[in-house]
Amino acid sequence: CPGKPATNKQQEDIFAEFRNTYFIERDASAALNAHMPEDYIQHNPNILSGRQNAIDALNQFLPLTTFTVLRAGVQNNLAWVHIKGELQGTIFATVDIFRFEGTCMREHWDVTQIANASSPNPLALF
Repeated sequence: CPGKPATNKQQEDIFAEFRNTYFIERDASAALNAHMPEDYIQHNPNILSGRQNAIDALNQFLPLTTFTVLRAGVQNNLAWVHIKGELQGTIFATVDIFRFEGTCMREHWDVTQIANASSPNPLALF
């Protein structure tokens, strides 16, 4: 990811391509290699920083997971996506946040919650 300056519209297009490659095609290697630098910063406590560390960790469960992208946005060098996922019968919600540096997605945070069928709120996570 050799970064270069980017407009908000260019970042929106990059993020749309990333979402398609990662969540629809489920190809972590292609998505991260195309859009993240080698020294990518990861805030997930279960995955070390670095692009290859993320690829190695994600490739363990990505082929077994289905995703539905519910909402996404890009503004002021930040991108976010709210997804509904299912892994081996467990339904969960995740919000991923990425910080852009120009055309590169440089930093990542995420929050995941497992759906609870007995939740008193019928709107719950989705």
